[in-house]
Amino acid sequence: MTLSSTTAPLDQPIPQATADAFCALTGDDQWIHIDPARAEAEGLAGGDTVLPGALLLSLAVGGLGKALGYPEGTRSWQRSYERVRFLRPAPVGSRLRLEARESRRRPAGTGREVVVANVSLYSDLVEAGPVMEGCFTSLLEVAVQPDTAE
Repeated sequence: MTLSSTTAPLDQPIPQATADAFCALTGDDQWIHIDPARAEAEGLAGGDTVLPGALLLSLAVGGLGKALGYPEGTRSWQRSYERVRFLRPAPVGSRLRLEARESRRRPAGTGREVVVANVSLYSDLVEAGPVMEGCFTSLLEVAVQPDTAE
């Protein structure tokens, strides 16, 4: 594989129900994530609740292989996250887009590689720039594709 840089949409808007379920799972009971009425009353993020940062990080990890074009069947383990910053609130209902740029790639044994990628996550509801940035290190194991030629 060669170093790559690309953008991938993360497919659908992130609804309040997803934020609520994530917060229930993680024990995050901050009203800024789960109380739309209070968010509207206090004018938070244009009157919307905001997506939890840990949810944004998880969605970015989930979209990394698609953004960088990993072959089908590739297994990926996240080794580290560095310099992760949440720069702007991402309102509930955001459609997210992930930009990823590989900065390093090295062999890590037979069929394995370590990939370091700089990532930026954008919301269609935030015009000022990315809502999250960071550097992700992944261990990839590329699946051997069966030879179908006869």
